[in-house]
Amino acid sequence: MARNTQSTINLIEEATHLLRRSPVGAWLCYYVGSVPLVAYLFYFWSDMSRSALASSHVIESSLLLALLYWWMKVWQAIYAGQLLSFVEGKTENTPMKKRGWLRLITSQAWIHATMPWVLPLSFVAMLPFGWAYAFYQNISVLADEHFREGGRTKQLVSRALTQSHYLPMQNHSLLLLLLITALLVYLNLLIGFILATTLAKSFTGMENDFTRQPWLYLSTPVQMLIISGSYLVMGPLLKALYVLRCFYGQARKSGADLQVQLRQLQTKSTAAITTLVAFGLLLLQPPCVAQTIAAPPAATRASELDRSIKDVLAGSEYQWRFPREAAAHEDSWLGRQISEITAWFNNNIKIIARYCAELLRWIFGGGAKDEAPTAKGDSTFVSLLPTILYTLIALLFIVLGVMIYRSWKQSRKNEPATADADAAADINLESENVIATQLPENEWLRLAREKMQTGELRLALRALFLATLAHLGEKNFIAITRSKSNGDYQRELGWRARGRDEVTAGFSEQVLSFDRVWYGWHDVDTGDLARFQEQHERITAHAT
Repeated sequence: MARNTQSTINLIEEATHLLRRSPVGAWLCYYVGSVPLVAYLFYFWSDMSRSALASSHVIESSLLLALLYWWMKVWQAIYAGQLLSFVEGKTENTPMKKRGWLRLITSQAWIHATMPWVLPLSFVAMLPFGWAYAFYQNISVLADEHFREGGRTKQLVSRALTQSHYLPMQNHSLLLLLLITALLVYLNLLIGFILATTLAKSFTGMENDFTRQPWLYLSTPVQMLIISGSYLVMGPLLKALYVLRCFYGQARKSGADLQVQLRQLQTKSTAAITTLVAFGLLLLQPPCVAQTIAAPPAATRASELDRSIKDVLAGSEYQWRFPREAAAHEDSWLGRQISEITAWFNNNIKIIARYCAELLRWIFGGGAKDEAPTAKGDSTFVSLLPTILYTLIALLFIVLGVMIYRSWKQSRKNEPATADADAAADINLESENVIATQLPENEWLRLAREKMQTGELRLALRALFLATLAHLGEKNFIAITRSKSNGDYQRELGWRARGRDEVTAGFSEQVLSFDRVWYGWHDVDTGDLARFQEQHERITAHAT
């Protein structure tokens, strides 16, 4: 069976083998990003569900939780990028520029911010949950390599969407097997936790909260702890599986799976290093120091004792005992500011909605402005149904108008020739601001012929080179921008046209010849121009 169409079981086995051979640095990247979120999520869940003062700092806690979620996704993208480089057999990665890091961080922020909303909606609404889930995993897997090569966020989204449709049956069967495995991991951790608390009672001879109250095993903090542990166990395997799916999906065009020889790691040394790190972490933990409580003096007055009890109960470890409605507190400064902004925003939304309703009522007709208010039993949604209907009709007209405008604009683009000829007449080939997207390929070729007839061979050579760039841009082998150099185009073509040696070799020869003539001021004759035109024809013949 071909490797890019292998079964789900074989893919899981290969992912497991990949995790065993992956470097320790990749594991550290994953857990450096994931452990802080999991630990704070456990605290956040316990605090919000049990603390009497939770409402006073819910905004700050939620903001910190969102930042840790962002932190985790960035590090998971770095982890997946290292695994992908390891699978591709790369010993060294191209250093990422500052712009690439900025795009990596921002893309993980705004794309993954939609995941907690999109995935539940896709699952409940029976939309393609498998495709949506694969898309978000592909975003993490492809981001590091994509931005190292100078890509943009829009191109990353396009690649992730395309890759999410790769072998859909394999993807859905993979999700089913992962769900079963996750349930087994959850049960193992839960049973292990129960056995640990029971053995603690057997060895120490002392009862603990769990042996006295077994229902605590089903409490939300304990369940959150077990689920978080299951996530930390399953996360690396999940990322490794989608790394392999992305690798084999891209290999359909590049043939990279037939060229790459995976490096062999010494599993014994890796296991030894992991063991030493684990023992080191255990040894670094400070020993428990027994706290001795001095007996209060016999002459302590009742008022001092009451005050001492109140001070102790005011601690955060006892806040969960207080009823929330009885807890008097003041909102923090950030909470007050956000509450004021929210109130201002809601008031303005109501004003805008009222004016929109009056405008739509005036356009489409309807009830009088001062009609009787809705009955007490009617819901706000029912009272707003006419306004919602009018708004949807208005949006329909707007969408139709946009579609008509885009159709008219596209028809204008398809009108040939004279406009292109006029644009070609206005182009100054001596200017450094000329870009290949200003004219189609045939117009650049016509301009090159005109320059050859007038004897301006240097300008003819540049027009031919721009014709090559225009052709490659039209075929989506390169993305043409003013900020890219010829070397950038060459590297981008080497990635996108992998396996097409005629295209990459011909373009490399063209770049070398053009740079010598245009930037090195070497003389160009008709023979050089003829060879350059042959290279253009060879590139366009194979870049289809």
